[in-house]
Amino acid sequence: MALKEMKMNKRQALFSLSSLVATLTVAPKISAKELHNVPLETSLNPEIVPLVARSGGFTVLTNELDRKNLAAILDRLIPADEHGPSATEEGGLIFIDSQLAGDYGSGAALYLEGPLIGA
Repeated sequence: MALKEMKMNKRQALFSLSSLVATLTVAPKISAKELHNVPLETSLNPEIVPLVARSGGFTVLTNELDRKNLAAILDRLIPADEHGPSATEEGGLIFIDSQLAGDYGSGAALYLEGPLIGA
């Protein structure tokens, strides 16, 4: 890289300096309020683990082979270890099935209409 390409003009220098000042001014005031009074040691016990939203079979994932493949993928991503259970042990398959059965799976939030012409 040539030395000429590395030079910073006054506008870039002022912008960088003002960005740095703004960051240093705002950053100390930002805090994660949800982390206040959280114990340092948390454990997975029945009082804090969420309950399964529904039960009684699968709505979308009805093929047993598909469920086994998805379970293998989820347990590869989040395996059971000394920190907690695996994804499928905690209802990962049921969660994905319920999401696919609802508005998310049907694409209700997608914009599927073309632009209005002559409106």
